Amino acid sequence: MKNQIKILPEQVDIHVSEVVLYNDYESADMGNPSGAVYGFVSQIRLTLDDGSCYLHNHAEKGSGRDWEAEVAELSEELLLKVQQRGVVNLDHWSETHARYGSQAWQREDAERNDQFQAAYARGDVAEMERWG
Repeated sequence: MKNQIKILPEQVDIHVSEVVLYNDYESADMGNPSGAVYGFVSQIRLTLDDGSCYLHNHAEKGSGRDWEAEVAELSEELLLKVQQRGVVNLDHWSETHARYGSQAWQREDAERNDQFQAAYARGDVAEMERWG
């Protein structure tokens, strides 16, 4: 497979994000008008030498008191499997924001700037907001 790359164990770690899992409108109030119920998503993150980052397409979700232990345990199992294998197939990973200040981030920043300048030249305010 051409999308397989070799990795080192230290190139993968666990990335946890807080997200809205669902909306419970019966629990809505002035401080939370949509009744958002927050939880945590844990994914395996791969960081390449140039700073490019990828998240594994499989995510563990959890909420409640024991979310951290529950999600961490499931993610840790997958992390160990990826580290032991030493090879990943990028077909199962999604590219995400590059590590700040890295070569990949600088490329992304230049692309954002180019897109913004092109939108500015066209007078496309929506695109300027998207890229600015």
